[in-house]
Amino acid sequence: MLFRYNVVLDRVVYYPPPCMQSTLMGLLTNLKDAGLGCWLGNVFVGCIMYAHDIVLISPTVHSLEIMLDVCSSFVLEVDMRFNSSKSVVMHVGAHFKLPCEPVMLGDKPLSFVNEAEYLGVCLLSGSKFKVSLQSASYEM
Repeated sequence: MLFRYNVVLDRVVYYPPPCMQSTLMGLLTNLKDAGLGCWLGNVFVGCIMYAHDIVLISPTVHSLEIMLDVCSSFVLEVDMRFNSSKSVVMHVGAHFKLPCEPVMLGDKPLSFVNEAEYLGVCLLSGSKFKVSLQSASYEM
């Protein structure tokens, strides 16, 4: 059983027009068809996407690297790109403090972080998945 989970936060450089939204569904399909990432039973949860924000969830660093390769190949095919300067890796799980090899997005290494914001929620690295809502702002 693997205890380390890796989360990668990527941001596509521009907001896709409605016609591109179906194209981005192709990325989800490619990741699911690769059989990598995390699954709840037979439901693929290895990629969470909202508009141009993407989270990849993987049980191993090796699986994560292959998922990133799938993403890199896909965006080249559809003439898009990822902003590696806004992309990070975060460990969650029993071995979250252990160092690991650099994770690459294309030819650029991604930074390892202890917290990352996704859709206004702060995700925290640790032995268990945690979030912090302290910095989140809400409109009424």
